[in-house]
Amino acid sequence: MGNDAMNQHFPAIYFGTLVAVVLAIACEAHAADTYHVDAKNGDDANDGRSVQTPWRSLDRVKQVQFRPGDRLLLKRGDTFEGPLVLEGFQATKDAPVVVDAYGEGPTPVIDASRTPPGVLIRSSRFLQVRNLEITSDGGKVGTSSAVRNGIRILAGEPGECGDIRLTDLHIHDIFNQTEGDGKGIQVVGADQWYAFAGLVVERCRIERTASLGMHLDKVDGITVVGCRLKNTGGPGVVYHHSKNIVIHNNEVDSSGSKIDPRMRGRGSCMWMLGCKDAVVEHNRFLRAWGINDSCGFHIDIGNKNVVVQYNLSAENAGGFVEILGRNENCAYRYNISVNDGWRVAGERGAIRDGHVLWAAGFTVHKGRIGPTNSYIYNNTIYVKEDQHTRLSTGPTIAPTWLSMNHSNTL
Repeated sequence: MGNDAMNQHFPAIYFGTLVAVVLAIACEAHAADTYHVDAKNGDDANDGRSVQTPWRSLDRVKQVQFRPGDRLLLKRGDTFEGPLVLEGFQATKDAPVVVDAYGEGPTPVIDASRTPPGVLIRSSRFLQVRNLEITSDGGKVGTSSAVRNGIRILAGEPGECGDIRLTDLHIHDIFNQTEGDGKGIQVVGADQWYAFAGLVVERCRIERTASLGMHLDKVDGITVVGCRLKNTGGPGVVYHHSKNIVIHNNEVDSSGSKIDPRMRGRGSCMWMLGCKDAVVEHNRFLRAWGINDSCGFHIDIGNKNVVVQYNLSAENAGGFVEILGRNENCAYRYNISVNDGWRVAGERGAIRDGHVLWAAGFTVHKGRIGPTNSYIYNNTIYVKEDQHTRLSTGPTIAPTWLSMNHSNTL
């Protein structure tokens, strides 16, 4: 080969080889790490990279910058003093950062009684948290906080936080010393709507919270599936100003509970405000209590394209259907309601009678508006013979398609 030919081919050949070498070195440099935390036998002076050299405290986690594919493992059977702070974890879809349990025995416990929340997630993407028990009861240690959460997710600028998956978590006893704001899972949205994109909550169990089980705000893309919520002092789940929502195969039992005096004692099983494009199906909404509202699934104010179908709603004090003002294209269909709307005004402090169905244009400050295009059809409603209940619709509803299969005896 002549010199001219070599000069033409030499750069391309060697540039390709150089790129391959650099990529190989980069992959080697970013091989995923696994870190271990053992609350009984660990030492924060260790490197944490093996079961023989674990860290001791969750505070040690803040000293490491986790990379795509890294894992943080908490030892089963141990109790860790919270919070666990997960911040700045920018992973990828194919290589998320995973927080999980290791070893044998009961699920590891994060106890954030002294310093809530149990888990704080901030400025992180593609993060999975699973197989943990989380509690934060300030009353048992004599500490208080304005807000207590099992898991608190803070969404800042668009794109810096999202793609979070919470799996097989048991969150319980989220209380202040006195009645306060205790929520199992809370997403605190940024000022800019939908800055947080992508949240999956699956097979989580949440019980005994001062107020909400979950409060999800300004999220684009929510899936809540297979979760069980019981005895939340307020609503089981509230969805605020979010879109692209799928809710299926969950059970909410006894929202608005007052089994602890620190509980709020009012709330629907689930409700949403200012949301759009949601499907709510194959859920069980049971035994909600409260002096007002407190239905099975409640479509509050300013929602669009919400379909509630194939659910069981039973013994909810406020009722089965509640659609308020400024809602558009919302439907309840193919659901079963059993003894909903039994509340009587003046009894047990109630300020409003229950309704099997209540559709009205209530908007708080903007008068009576809508709802428009409400579809309520092919639902089966059972009400026992001696139960006090009613159907109620307001004059601003335009139009509403109402068709129900019903029986007045159980």
